[in-house]
Amino acid sequence: MKVKNAKHMLAALLAAGAALVVRSEVPDLANAAVTDLNPGVMMPLTQLEVEGEAPYIFHVAKPGTCYFVGRVNGEEKSTQLEVKVRFPGFYRLKNPGRRYVMESASVPVALWFGDDSVSYRALSDDAKLWVYPANWHVELKEVPADEAEGRADTMCAFLCSQRFWHAGPIPALSAKESGGPVTVPTMGDVARMEAVIADNPLHAPKAPRKVVFFNACFGYRHVGALGFGPVAFRIAAKRTGAFSVDVETDLGKLADAAFLSRYDAVVLNSTTSVEESRVPGVGKALRGYVSGGGGLVLLHAAVDAFYNSPEIQKMNGSLFFGHPWAAPGTWSFINEQSDHPVNAPFRKMPVIMKFSDEIYQFSTPPFDRGECDVLLSMDMSDAMTAAAFDRWRFAPYGKAKQRDDGDFAVSYTKRYGKGRVFYTSFGHDHRAFCDVRLAHMLLGMQWALGDIDVEKKPIAGFADKLWMWGHEPEAWHRSAQAFERLGMSVSNHCSQAEGCRLMGIRRDCIIRWQSLPSLPVSDEWLKPFAGLDEVAWSITDSDKKLSFLEKVDVAIGMKRRLPNLTTVFLDDYFQSHMRPMDELKTARERVHAAGLKMAAVMYADVEGLRESDLPSAKLCDVIALWFWKPASFDAMEAKVREARQFLGMDMPVWLGLYMWDFGASFGPVSRPKMKAQLAVADRLLREGTVEGLIFHPTMSADMDVPAVNVSKEWIRARSSR
Repeated sequence: MKVKNAKHMLAALLAAGAALVVRSEVPDLANAAVTDLNPGVMMPLTQLEVEGEAPYIFHVAKPGTCYFVGRVNGEEKSTQLEVKVRFPGFYRLKNPGRRYVMESASVPVALWFGDDSVSYRALSDDAKLWVYPANWHVELKEVPADEAEGRADTMCAFLCSQRFWHAGPIPALSAKESGGPVTVPTMGDVARMEAVIADNPLHAPKAPRKVVFFNACFGYRHVGALGFGPVAFRIAAKRTGAFSVDVETDLGKLADAAFLSRYDAVVLNSTTSVEESRVPGVGKALRGYVSGGGGLVLLHAAVDAFYNSPEIQKMNGSLFFGHPWAAPGTWSFINEQSDHPVNAPFRKMPVIMKFSDEIYQFSTPPFDRGECDVLLSMDMSDAMTAAAFDRWRFAPYGKAKQRDDGDFAVSYTKRYGKGRVFYTSFGHDHRAFCDVRLAHMLLGMQWALGDIDVEKKPIAGFADKLWMWGHEPEAWHRSAQAFERLGMSVSNHCSQAEGCRLMGIRRDCIIRWQSLPSLPVSDEWLKPFAGLDEVAWSITDSDKKLSFLEKVDVAIGMKRRLPNLTTVFLDDYFQSHMRPMDELKTARERVHAAGLKMAAVMYADVEGLRESDLPSAKLCDVIALWFWKPASFDAMEAKVREARQFLGMDMPVWLGLYMWDFGASFGPVSRPKMKAQLAVADRLLREGTVEGLIFHPTMSADMDVPAVNVSKEWIRARSSR
C-alpha cells in the first residue's frame, strides 16, 4: 500500500489494516520526537521486533539498561547485548542481527534506523500505533492496534509503555495542502494582544511613520501568523499612534520601487519562497529601498526565500537552513543584551528564558555574527534544546544541514547602506503575537524605523570588578590522562599572572591547590603579581602541614611582600573546610587587624543555601558564588537572586564563572554554556545584584578553546565602552 499524501494516509491505513509503506526525500523526524523525548512523558518500553540490516541510533531520556536480543541470520539461537547507559543522550549501536527484539527494563528510548527500510511491529497485544501525518506540525492520531496489524516500513519509531509512536518519513505536502485557511483571532486573543501592547510602551516616533505589512507567501503558509500578525500590528498602530500600517497581500508590489517609497518600513510576515522568478525585479527594488534608508522587518519565515539572490541574503543577514527546533517544543533562549531597548519586554524574565516556537538555524554565508548585533540566541546549555539539535543532526535531512559553530541567533539587528534590518525567528504561529514576543517585534520595527537609538552603556568601574581564579600549572599534572583524551598537553600552560594578562584582568585570587605553590614562596615567584592591581591569598586547601589559623598568619604575612594584597580567601569553605565559629571569629579579627577583607566560596548549585551556614557567612566580607556543574548554568540567575536574599542585600557577592568543567566531562566548558554564564553575569553586574566576577581558572587562559575566546571577547567589548 503506497500513501500519496497525509490527507489520505489515515483513511487508507484504517481501511486496509495492513502494512504501511512510506517514503520521502525530506522526512521531518525531529518534529515528531519533540514530545517523546521529554523525560516524564515517556515511560518504560514494551518489546519491539525489528527486521533489517541497518545500524541505528538510539536516544535515552534517563540512565538505565537497554537489552538488544539478536537472532543472527534468522537462527533461533539468540545473542543478547546489554547496554548500560549512565547519562541521557544519543548512542550508536550496530545491528546485532538480521532480525532481533529490542526490550528495556527501565529506559525510555527513541530509535533511528538510518537510510534503509526497516520493518518493525509491537509484540504486546495492546500496543497502539500512532501515525504522524506529513506536516511540519506534529499531530499524533491514535489508531487501535486491531486496525493496524502487520508490519510498517519506516525509519523511526518511539516506544513507551502500552503504546509506540510511529514517525515515518511521509511525503511532504504541497503548498496548497500545507496551509488551509488562516487562523482568526478570538476576542480573547485580541485582549491578550492589547494587554501586551499596554504593558510594553513603544517609543515616541521622531516623525509620522507609515508601515506596509506584507501578509502573503508563495510557499508554506504559516496560517496562524498570517491570521494574527496583521491584527496585532493594526491594534498596536491604533492603540499607540506610533505608526500607521497598511496590510498588503500582493507580493508583486515588493518589486515596485515607487510603491515601497511611500513607506518608512516594510514588514515581511513569513513571506516564504519569494524569488526573482516569481517577482521579477524584487531584488533591485528591495535592496534599493533599504540601502537608501528604508527599514526592513523580517518575521520568522521571511528568510525562507531569496535562495538565488546572494545580495538580498546579505542584506537580510540570514537564510533558512532548517528548523531543528519545532513548534510544539518548548525551547530555551539567551537574552544576550538585557539592556537593549528592543529586548525591553524580556527584562522581567530571566536571562535564560523559555518559549514554544519553531526556531530556524541559518546558513553561513550569509549569517555572520560580526555583521549584525545579536539580541537573542538559542541556549544550547539546555538539555532539551540541545537534544533537539542532535535529533536534527542524526536525521537524514539534517546531515548536510547543520551549523558546526553552535552559534544559533534568534533575533538581531543590522545595517545595510543607510537602512536598518530587524529579524526575529519568533512568529511561526499565533502564540508569538499574543505575548511579549509581539512587543519585541514592535520595538524591533521601531529600531528599523530609526525611532530607537541604541547606546551601549558601559558598566561603571567594569575593570575593577573582574578577578581571575589562579592555579599553578603544575597542579594540573595529575590530570595528564584527561588532557590526552582531549588532545591537549597538560604541560607548559600559563602562569597565574600571565593568565590575568591574557584575559585582560588586573586582579588574581592566588589559590593554593595540590599544595602548590610550595611554602615558603620565593621573591622571584611573587614578582609577577606586583604588577596587578589587587591579589587575594587562599588559606583553605588540602595542605595538612599548617593549621587553619597558621594559614591565616601566612596570608597576613604576605601583605608585607605583596602591598597589593587586599583579600584573604576561604576556598571551598562551606563544602569541606568549615571551622568552629570561635576559630572563624579569630581569623576574622586577625584579617581585619591587618587591613584585609575575608572572602569565602559558597557553591550555590551543589548543597544550596543552608540556614546553618548563615552565621559563618555573616562573618565574611564577601561571598563568592560558584556554579561548578554546567547543567546548573540555566538556573544561575535564579540561584544568585535567591542567595542575595539569603545573605542579605548588604553582603557583597562575587559570581564565579567557570571556563573549565571540573566534573565528569572534565574539559573546557562549551561555547553555549559559557555564553549562558556571561549573559547572566552581564545583567546581574549591570543591575548591581553582584559586585564582582571571577573567571576560573588562570591556566586555561592560553588555550584556544571557545569558552576562553568568548570570555576574552566579552571582556574586551565591555572594557572598550
